[in-house]
Amino acid sequence: MIVSSLGNTELLKLRKTAFLCSREIPASVVLKCYDWAIEQRDQGNCIISGFHP
Repeated sequence: MIVSSLGNTELLKLRKTAFLCSREIPASVVLKCYDWAIEQRDQGNCIISGFHP
């Protein structure tokens, strides 16, 4: 049970995928990753991402 929250709690109901990559990848790959994340969002999935130093 959530007693108090900030933000969109509906995100908690979505399927979630964690995505981690190196920050030293080429720009062309970053754009492909971004397009993939947008596609996942449009399909109703929640993407949690980060870049490893």
